Amino acid sequence: MTPDLEKLDLKYCDDFVELYMPIKCLNMNSLNLKGTKVTTLDLGMTPNLETLDLEHCEFFVELYMPSKCLMLKSLNLSGSKATNLNLGMTPSLEKLNLQGCIDFVEFHKLAKCPKLKFLNLGGLKVSCFNLGLTPSLEILDLSGYKEFVELHMFVEFPQLKFLKLSGSKLSKLNLQMTPSLETLNLEGCKDFVELYMPIEFSQLKFLNQSGSKVRNLNLGLIPHLEMLDVRGCNDFVELHMPTECPILNCLYLCETKVTNLNLGMTSNLSKLHLGGCIDFVDLRMTLECTKLELLDLSSSKVCNLNLGMTPNLKTLDLGGCNGIVELHMPFEFPHLKFIYLNGSKLSNLNLGMTPNVEMLNLGGCNDFVELQMPIECAKPWDGNEYQYLRS
Repeated sequence: MTPDLEKLDLKYCDDFVELYMPIKCLNMNSLNLKGTKVTTLDLGMTPNLETLDLEHCEFFVELYMPSKCLMLKSLNLSGSKATNLNLGMTPSLEKLNLQGCIDFVEFHKLAKCPKLKFLNLGGLKVSCFNLGLTPSLEILDLSGYKEFVELHMFVEFPQLKFLKLSGSKLSKLNLQMTPSLETLNLEGCKDFVELYMPIEFSQLKFLNQSGSKVRNLNLGLIPHLEMLDVRGCNDFVELHMPTECPILNCLYLCETKVTNLNLGMTSNLSKLHLGGCIDFVDLRMTLECTKLELLDLSSSKVCNLNLGMTPNLKTLDLGGCNGIVELHMPFEFPHLKFIYLNGSKLSNLNLGMTPNVEMLNLGGCNDFVELQMPIECAKPWDGNEYQYLRS
């Protein structure tokens, strides 16, 4: 008999199957059964419990919760075989994790959970979800279930910073109720067509809509965006960029239908991916892109390219650009190591501005006749680390 027990940690006791409590443990505030073979648990015996961890309990099927769990702050059932959950009155709940509960079929509407900050329902078989009254929510993960079609947000969520809905059947989303959102992940939402932003979203930093049906996007509404990913958005035709995007760091437009892009003032840009944009014809780099390290225009229709002021460029990929005939490198590129020009129509190339090149691919350049190299490149040409590929 241990009536004064406050904490019990049995995590990864692989052979543990049952926790027997003949009387209430009024002082117990933390219970960790992570990775055990426990199948059921009655929280009525631990009325003052604050933390319960049943992560990776592959045999766990049912949690008995009384109508009130006033002290419960953290509940982790991720990876278990629980099929339903009725939280009842849990006013102190801050964290709820049900990720990977693939047998879960019924989640009762969240009651008033004023302190809930973290909610992970990734992989659950729920087609729609009502967040109820959870004004303190900061992280919400509803990813991984293909039948999820609708997210109800009837009140504002002023603290929500992270929202992941990847792999769902969601078709549209209104961000009006999430003014503090920093990360939005809609990767693989194949039916997604519209992201509604009625006002400027000054907090949004990471936006992933790859694989969706989004057609266009206005970055003027997202002035502090750091990363945009619309890879594989086959219907995406236009990216509206304001004159200045000083925070933008990574831009992924691979395999979209974008035809041109004016980078304007993107002084912080380090990666630009336009590979597989078979309709792309014009990249304008009018000002300095001093932090650009990777430029991928492979398989595009670009005919000529002026690299301008990109002194930190490390990788240049123009492979498969069948129409490119001219490459301008007006300044020195001391960090450029990898150049892919295979399949292009270039006839000559001067590596005088690229003393540290390690890989140059000119395979399939049938019109290529002249390569000029500085003395600095002579030694690497003889080493194993330098490869000159031309068929």
